[in-house]
Amino acid sequence: MKRYDACILIVDDDPNDRLLIERAFRNVGVETSIHAVGSATEAMAYIKGLGKYADRDAYRYPTFIMTDLEMPLADGLDLLRFVKENAEGGVIPTVVFSSSTNPDDVERCYRLGASSYHVKPTTFEALRSQLQVLHAYWTTCFFPETSAAGGYPSTTAEVNSAAHFPRQ
Repeated sequence: MKRYDACILIVDDDPNDRLLIERAFRNVGVETSIHAVGSATEAMAYIKGLGKYADRDAYRYPTFIMTDLEMPLADGLDLLRFVKENAEGGVIPTVVFSSSTNPDDVERCYRLGASSYHVKPTTFEALRSQLQVLHAYWTTCFFPETSAAGGYPSTTAEVNSAAHFPRQ
């Protein structure tokens, strides 16, 4: 298994949810960097390295994003669009973690590039169990290395999938 220096970015407008998610990650043994922000707009600034987030020693480039769906102003859908349209962000695993069970929400998230969609559990123990599974899964995956300045260095990987998967 390839080890990498991960940085989890939690995006949720509810400060209690942010705290519980971080606490659950720590409770299952996650020792990596965890940063939590209260809006999709703030997450976009974090990913771009704007303002206080320009200090990549303090605010490492995220290698995993967990976002709520329903937030004021910019929501989880806006963040998914941003991540997938951003050339460097397009490879960041982005998990939607929402209380919505609406099938339309689930479909929209996957169409916008969500890596997975999970419904927030109602107890801390269920949250802990769910995050343990998520963390175990993502730490077995291979990811591009991030640069010291944030983002992913260019590779020779083919970006245009049309060359490999022509339209019918």
